[in-house]
Amino acid sequence: MFFFQLTFPQFFVAFRYDGVGLVFQGDGTYVTKFGGIGQRPGELEHPHYVAVSTTNRVIVSDSNNHRIQIFDVNGRLLTTFGTEGSEEGQFKYPRGVAVDDQGYLIVGDSGNNRIQ
Repeated sequence: MFFFQLTFPQFFVAFRYDGVGLVFQGDGTYVTKFGGIGQRPGELEHPHYVAVSTTNRVIVSDSNNHRIQIFDVNGRLLTTFGTEGSEEGQFKYPRGVAVDDQGYLIVGDSGNNRIQ
């Protein structure tokens, strides 16, 4: 289970094995859920890490689907990118995701032993 601060007073919870992300208010009030196990856009297979951008985009490494998915704080899918492979922009079991201070997305592409 991962916990990430979004915008006060919300925080984000992602369950690694059931593929569901949950958003709660700071007082514990449930807001919404998103995801679920699967391969279609918006579904997740072993989400491994989560990062939150300065624009409150929720970035999820969808490890077993070899892609990155980006949601808004209401759980709406904004975009999905990446496929399985070793070329630029492809991933093999992406793990870590982070956003640097300039807003660039950094992906730990574990199966290819590299950072993209």
